[in-house]
Amino acid sequence: MKKILVFSLLLTILSCSACTRVSFPDTGVKIDVDASYDGAGELTYRESLSFRVDGPIRLNLFVNAYAQPETVTAGEQERLTAYPSGFRPGGIVLSDVTLNGRPALLRLSEDRCCAQVLAPAADGERAVLSFSAVVTVPEARTRFGRWNGVASLAGCFVSLARSERRTVAFGDPFVTETADYTLRLSLPEELTAATGGVRVREQTENGRRLLTVRASCRRELAVCVLTAGQEKSEQRQGVTLRSYGADGALPGVRTMLDRLRSVAPFPYEELAIVRCGFYAGGMEYPGLILIGEDFFGDETVLSRIAAHETAHQYFYGAVGSDQILEPWVDESLVEFLCLESEKQFASEYRDRLAAYVSDAALRGERPRLAVSGSLYDYADTTEYVYAVYIHGCMMWRAVYDLIGEKAFADGLRRYYQENAFGLADGDRLIDAFSAAAGLDLRPIFASYLNA
Repeated sequence: MKKILVFSLLLTILSCSACTRVSFPDTGVKIDVDASYDGAGELTYRESLSFRVDGPIRLNLFVNAYAQPETVTAGEQERLTAYPSGFRPGGIVLSDVTLNGRPALLRLSEDRCCAQVLAPAADGERAVLSFSAVVTVPEARTRFGRWNGVASLAGCFVSLARSERRTVAFGDPFVTETADYTLRLSLPEELTAATGGVRVREQTENGRRLLTVRASCRRELAVCVLTAGQEKSEQRQGVTLRSYGADGALPGVRTMLDRLRSVAPFPYEELAIVRCGFYAGGMEYPGLILIGEDFFGDETVLSRIAAHETAHQYFYGAVGSDQILEPWVDESLVEFLCLESEKQFASEYRDRLAAYVSDAALRGERPRLAVSGSLYDYADTTEYVYAVYIHGCMMWRAVYDLIGEKAFADGLRRYYQENAFGLADGDRLIDAFSAAAGLDLRPIFASYLNA
C-alpha cells in the first residue's frame, strides 16, 4: 500500500524555493536517470543523456578504475588500508545502447574508464544517448565503495568525457563539463540517500523508498546511500547544510563558507556532508563532501579537511579545471585558502618540504617539485602531494605576500566571476590575479610552477 510521507509536499515546496534562489546557466546537457539500489552493492539504472554533438561522443566510466588493483586510485601501500578485507572489484557495465533511437556500439579504452560511441552523428545536432547500466559497488574504503553501512556511489552515473585519458592511481583523474540531472532512485525503505542535488520528492511504497532529485549545473551527481534517520540540517547564509553523521565537520564547513562569502554566494542550494569509510581524508563533489571516519578524532585535522572540501565547491565544482593535466589549478589554491589565516603554516610547510628533499637525497633520489606537473608526471602520491599541495601552497603564500590581502581577494573574486560553471586553466588563473594586482605575476608563479 502506498504511503506518501507527510513532509513530502513541504519538502517539494522548500526545494523549489531553493531552486529559484540560485541562478544557473543553461548547460545544454540533460541527464535523466531511473535507478534502483539493492542495499547490498548493486546499482542498476536506465539513463538518457541529451546533448549537442561536438566531435566524437565519449563517455566517462571512471568507476571501472576499481575493476582491478593496478588502476584503483590508491597506491600499492594505500590499498592495504583501502581494502582491509582484500581487494574487491567494482565497476560498471553498459548495455542496450541507442543513439537517437538506433542501436549503437561502444569502443572501450584500454583501461575501460572511457567509451566512445561508434555511431554516426553530425556536429551541431541534438542527440539522445540511452543505455542501461549495472554497477557493482565494491566493499572498500574508497571514494567509490561501501563500508560500515555507507555506500558511496560517486561516479556511478555516466557523463560525457572531454577526451580519452588513462586513469592514474592518485589525484582526481577525470575532467567533466556541467550537466543538469534528474534522478529517480529506489532504495530499501530502511535506507536513504545523501546527494549533491535537491530532493524534490520522497515517498515509500511496498517497502521501498522512492526519491526524486534534481541537480542543475553539476559536473557530476554524487550519491551516498546510508541508514535513514541520521540526517541533521541547518541553514548557513541561505544554504542548507545536511550532516549525515558528520556534525564534527560543520565548524570547518562554516569557516570556509564565511571565508568565501565575499567571493560569491555559495554555488549550490545545498551541501551534504557525509561521514564514511573513505581512507584518504576527504573528497569533494558538487554539493556533497565525503569525510573518512578515521579523521573525526582530531578537531584540527577534521576542520582542515572540511574547509578544504568546502572550498572545492567553488574551485572545482563551480570553476572547473583539468584535474589531470593541471591539478595545481584547484588543489594548490584550495589548500592555501584553508591555511591562509594560520600564519605558522608557511614555516611548517617549508620545514616539511626541506626534510622531504633531504630524505630523498640520502636515498640518491631527486623528487619532482615543479607545481605545474600533470598527474602523469609524478612518481607516486607522496611526490604529488609535496609538489602540488605543499610546494603549491608555498607558491600562493609568496603571491599573497607580494600583492597583499586586498589584491588577493580581488583576484580570487575576478577568477571566480569570469569562469563560474565553465572550465578554466592556469593561464586564466594567473591572468585574473595579475589584473587584480596591476602586476605581471607570471615570473613569481613560474619560479614555483617550473622549479
